[in-house]
Amino acid sequence: MASPAWTEAHPAVVSPRLRRARGSFGRRRGCPVTVRAVSSQRESKNDNAAREGSGDRGPERKRVVIVGGGMAGLGCLDALKGHAHVDVTLLESTRVLGGRVRSKTALGALAWDTGASYFTVKEESGPFAKALRAAVAAGVVQTWSRDTEDGELTGAMGTASTRRRSSDGRVVVDDASFRSFEAQKKRLYVGVPGAAAFPAFVAERVVGASFPEASWVGDDQKPGVPEVLCGAHVDRVKQLGDGAGNAWPVHPHGVSRRRWGFMARCKEGGHMWYKPLECDAIVFATNAHAVASLLGQVELGNPSDDPGDPSPLVRAKRRVAAERLERLRSAAARTRGAACWSLTVAFDAPLRLKYDALKLRAPFDGDIVFIANESSKPRRGAAASAGWGYRWAEVGRAPATGAGECWVAHASPAWSAEHCELPPGEAAAKLCAAFLSLVERDGAGDPEPVHCKATRWRFAFPTPDEDEPGRENGREEKKTTKAAKERAKPARINSAPYVFDPSLMLGACGDWASGPGAGDAYESGAALGAAVAKRFAASRAADEAA
Repeated sequence: MASPAWTEAHPAVVSPRLRRARGSFGRRRGCPVTVRAVSSQRESKNDNAAREGSGDRGPERKRVVIVGGGMAGLGCLDALKGHAHVDVTLLESTRVLGGRVRSKTALGALAWDTGASYFTVKEESGPFAKALRAAVAAGVVQTWSRDTEDGELTGAMGTASTRRRSSDGRVVVDDASFRSFEAQKKRLYVGVPGAAAFPAFVAERVVGASFPEASWVGDDQKPGVPEVLCGAHVDRVKQLGDGAGNAWPVHPHGVSRRRWGFMARCKEGGHMWYKPLECDAIVFATNAHAVASLLGQVELGNPSDDPGDPSPLVRAKRRVAAERLERLRSAAARTRGAACWSLTVAFDAPLRLKYDALKLRAPFDGDIVFIANESSKPRRGAAASAGWGYRWAEVGRAPATGAGECWVAHASPAWSAEHCELPPGEAAAKLCAAFLSLVERDGAGDPEPVHCKATRWRFAFPTPDEDEPGRENGREEKKTTKAAKERAKPARINSAPYVFDPSLMLGACGDWASGPGAGDAYESGAALGAAVAKRFAASRAADEAA
C-alpha cells in the first residue's frame, strides 16, 4: 500500500482505453463483459471545461447516423464527408455494403451479379457520375459493351418485347422489337471483378471512411472522417431532447445533449454487442417497408412529462411532433416493395444466344423480365478460362475446359409475388425452366445447367400502395388517368428525391423516393446528405451570430 504522501503526489489517472470504450463491451479472460457507460452530459461538461481552460471555444460537433449501407446510404455518406463539425456513422445490418448491388461466387470459377446487373448515368454532373468516374479511373468499374478487348463482337444488348409462338403458344423473345442500348444512347458500366467492388470502392476511396470495431464505433472519431460498421442493427429510437438544448433523462443514455438515441446491436467476434448511441440527426437509407417500420417505432416526447398535463403548450408540441413524424412515416408507407427472384445459373457449354443482355419491355407475357450473360462482362471469363475439371465431384462430370458460361435471369414481379415463399431450390428449378423456354434452349441437345440457385429480394421493385384512394374493387384505374400517373411517381415531399423534416432532424432516402436505378438511390442519399449539412450550417451560423 502506498504512503499518504505518495498518494497525494500521484493523483488517480483515468484509463484512456476505458474512457474511449464507453457504452460498449469488452472482453475479460475470454468472456464478454460490459464496460461502464460514461454520462454524455458529464463528458460534454469535461470537454467544455478543457476547452475553456485551453482557450479553444470551437463550435460543438454534430453527429449524424445513417441507417443502411446501400447505394442511398453511401450517397448520403459521400455528401456529409469532409465536414469538420459533423461526425457521420453509417450502420449496415448485413456483412457487406451495397444493398442490392451484390455479387456472388461459387466453386471458384463462377461469378454473378445477383442484384443490379449494371450501372447507368442519368446526370453527368451529379455525385453518382463523379463517383463512377473515379471508379473507372481506378479500374474498379469498366464499360460493358459489344466491343471486347480482343476486338471481337459479343452478343447484342438492349430491350425487346415478347410474343407467343403460334405453333405451341410458347412465350419467346420478339427479335423484331429489339432495340439496342447503344441506339438508346445508354452506356452500361459494371464492377470488376464483381458489382460489389463498386460500393466498397465508394466507402474506402471516394468517402475515405474508417472501419472501427463495434466496441469503438462512435468514440474518438476523427473530424471530417466518416465511419462505417457492418453487422449493426438499430433498435429503440428515442428522443433524448428537443434540439434546443433541453435534455431529458432517458435510460440507458442518462442525460444527453443529443436529440436522438438508440441501441445498436452489433455482431462481432461471435458475440452480439449492445451499445447505446446518440446523435443529432438520423437518416434512414433503406427500403420503404423498413423505413416505415423504423419510423413507426420512434418514441417522441419527454418521458418525465405527465401524460395528463393540461398545459396547452405541451399538448401542442406533442401534436405537432407526432404529425410531422407521421408525415414522414406515411410517405414511406405509401410505397410497397415487390419481390424479385434472381436466378444464377451456369452451363457446361455456351448457349450461343444473340443477346448478352436483354431487358424485356412491359407488358410481361412471360415469367422473365431480364437476362444477362455474366461471362461476357469484363474480367468475368474465369468460368471459361480457369478450367472446370476440379468440379466433377459435385456435378458428376467435368465440363470441357474453356466452355463454361454463367447467366443471370430476373423473374417478373407477378411471378415473384406468386412464388415469393417458395424454397430457393424449387424457385431456382422453375426459373431455370422458364429461362430456357424463353431463349429456346431447352431441347435434347442443348447445354445443361451444372449450377443453379436462386436469390430472393423481397423489396426489389417499389410499387404504389394497393389500398390508396383511386382504386376500386382491387382494380387499378386506367394508366392514362392523372391519378394513376401520380401514383406511379416516387413518394416525395416538396418534390425532393427524399423525405426530411428539419425540425425533427429525421430523413429517409432510397430508390423508392427517387427512381429504380442504383444511381437514383445514390443521388437520393446525396441530396438528403446535402440538406442535412445545410441545416447544420445554418444552425451553427445562427449560434455564432447570437
